[in-house]
Amino acid sequence: MITMKHAITFLTVLLLVTLAVLHAAEFHVALNGNDANPGTSGKPFASLERARDEIRKLNVAGAYPQDGVTVWVHDGVYLREHSFDLDARDSGQAGAPVVYAAVPGETVRLVGGKVIPAAAFKPANPAFCAAVIDPAARSQILQVNLREFGVTEYGEIQEMFAVDFGSATHYLPAPLELAVDGRSMTLARWPNLVDDPAKARLEFIDAVRPVCTYQTGSTTDVKDYSAVSFKGVKPLHPEEDVRERSFTLAAPERISKWRSPANAWFAGGLVRTYSYAQRRVAGYDASTCEVRLASPVTVWAKWGQKTVDQTFFFNVPEELDAPGEYYVDRKQGILYLYPPKTWNAQSEATVSVLNDVIVALEGCSHVRLRGLVLESTRTSGAYIEGGEDNVLENCTVRNTGVVGVQIGFGWQEPPKGAPRNNIGVPLKRLPGAYRHSLSTGINSQGTALNRNGGKNNGVDGGKIYDTGCGGVLLGGGDRKTLEPAGNFVRNAEIFRTDRRINRYAEAVVVDGVGNRISQNYLHDNLGGILYIHGNDQVIEYNEISRAVLASEDCGAIESRQNPSQLGNKIRFNYLHDISRLNVNAHTVAIYLDNATCGVEVSGNVFQRIGGRSIDPYSRCTIAVNGGYGHRITNNLFIDNSTCNANWIPDAKAYEKWQKQQQQNWMLTKDVAVAQPPYSTRYPEFQKLFTAKDEKALWNEISNNVFVNCSHYVKSTDKPVHTFPNLWLDEDPGFVDKAGGDLTLRPDSPVFQKLPGFQPIPFEKMQYSKNKSAGTDIFRAGSKQSGN
Repeated sequence: MITMKHAITFLTVLLLVTLAVLHAAEFHVALNGNDANPGTSGKPFASLERARDEIRKLNVAGAYPQDGVTVWVHDGVYLREHSFDLDARDSGQAGAPVVYAAVPGETVRLVGGKVIPAAAFKPANPAFCAAVIDPAARSQILQVNLREFGVTEYGEIQEMFAVDFGSATHYLPAPLELAVDGRSMTLARWPNLVDDPAKARLEFIDAVRPVCTYQTGSTTDVKDYSAVSFKGVKPLHPEEDVRERSFTLAAPERISKWRSPANAWFAGGLVRTYSYAQRRVAGYDASTCEVRLASPVTVWAKWGQKTVDQTFFFNVPEELDAPGEYYVDRKQGILYLYPPKTWNAQSEATVSVLNDVIVALEGCSHVRLRGLVLESTRTSGAYIEGGEDNVLENCTVRNTGVVGVQIGFGWQEPPKGAPRNNIGVPLKRLPGAYRHSLSTGINSQGTALNRNGGKNNGVDGGKIYDTGCGGVLLGGGDRKTLEPAGNFVRNAEIFRTDRRINRYAEAVVVDGVGNRISQNYLHDNLGGILYIHGNDQVIEYNEISRAVLASEDCGAIESRQNPSQLGNKIRFNYLHDISRLNVNAHTVAIYLDNATCGVEVSGNVFQRIGGRSIDPYSRCTIAVNGGYGHRITNNLFIDNSTCNANWIPDAKAYEKWQKQQQQNWMLTKDVAVAQPPYSTRYPEFQKLFTAKDEKALWNEISNNVFVNCSHYVKSTDKPVHTFPNLWLDEDPGFVDKAGGDLTLRPDSPVFQKLPGFQPIPFEKMQYSKNKSAGTDIFRAGSKQSGN
């Protein structure tokens, strides 16, 4: 019998439990858990899905806690056979998010593949090793049977083409890839990758002749080509040139030693050296030194190249001759590995299997992923579409086949031969041809495509590295209404994001309106580091280094092709050691190309910008091609052997601009720059747009300081206004240049000689120095995870 006393006690306990749930809730997930458990620390769940479903129940019951929910994930490797999916049912609340967090001090890895211990690898088949060209490598090669670990689908290498305006094959899922102890390995290739910063991580065949059929008898108007020849080709760099070794002359003898050249792929600057393409090899003719390609390379009208440069072969079993290289025999299911130098009995190999993102947040809001490692998938680490306030906090994303994080949907172009009114559809969880769509307008919204990146979503802290085709694709905001998204990438380190396509695989590509890339360390890419689409984007307080190490006609930061992309700001960034002196042609720190307009470049520090000149382009720090309304002010240029600002010649600049203002659909159809909100947001641009003569067109370079720089400004385009700038050959009063502190002392003569010059907060622009010192100048106490 239940007495009144018992009833009161029961109700009191029930009320206390209810209040506790409403105040805060937490669940635990562990490898030794069970989804039949209650999800406590002592009896954890086994899966993230089980914890997610409990949170759904709280939302359905209207019992979501006022302080949010934390799902504590305990130490271990969680193998993902499918993505972890979150939608609107899984949302938190403003100020009370749902947090999926690694337990402090523990490493939580969400792995889209299989983990193979070092003990499973055995000495390789002697018959395989005998075909390896380098005798010294043969005894080093190991093998493992992937089928014994349940891996039977290996994917296929596909044709790819990566360029600034994108393509349908710019971002394709990867085949099976290999990482060892968290570091990506390399498909056997020739010439090899090199671990030498002076050589930009790799070596190339620096020249090979495309076998072309000329359409008109000229040397510029050509058809596509399906073969390349090494016969009679002169290297661009002599063998004794320590900056850039040539492999051109060695290629014919090397290729002739391959048992089956048709296994190989040929890749590099097959169209232009600033782009990347790859084609399967169909065969090799030793008598003509010609490599036949399985499908033609499409070249552009007025191509005019006598050679294609910076190329290499990969997926060649005979070239498995360097630590960290591997080869997959797809017929037998055997993985061959030349172990990296760090290989030991405790090492583990991870092969990517998952053909999806590891985590997808679609339509949910107020969700955090905190301190997790997302790795080894054939697509991308995380995907965010719609919603708001979804953040990856201090996560590590590595060894992904496509990109690290994609915010906003991609675009699926129609198949060849489709009706002209078939313009494609949004693509979930893959970029597809979204970049091509943004650049050319092949979609329902033209170049104003809104990718539904949501609001206030982003990446906060952590690391993204060793990704296949880029770091973060940051979308969000409406270009027709200029409504900002407020999405962001901040306080993160992003590097080596170009494993599969080594051009236009930037650390960050931003589009939409009103997004921010700030306080990051972006470094070590063979091509560019940051690409800007859209309006009112802010790029600030970043350290950017070692970019465009093997490209040409390219910038560490780039924006191209659309004069309506206004209001972008590049300010308070430290760009240093860009390109390689006298090796790369026309590589720059900031490239405002093809009629880009209205960019503010202010408060930046440019140091040791390299490159070499090619006619008609000069090596330069900042290049502007055909655009107007730029303000380059209050920057500090130090030790640059380059021209510091270059307006590329255009004999008919004004006439070309007038034609654009009247006829270019980017300015009148996709968005209407002569009407609100553009006419009210950018009144200065309206003066350019309605200009009656070239006197109204302008670019400004003012209040800049040049220290030990070889050139000043080169321009053959009249509307460039230069105001007081300061040129110095001596130390202008740095706090400690030798120690890396380029802050100007308060008593620096700069402030007397150039009164309008404002102090630059250099202490906020040195991510690498602050991190190496164990400090975080933006969020004290924040923790970095990953290797």
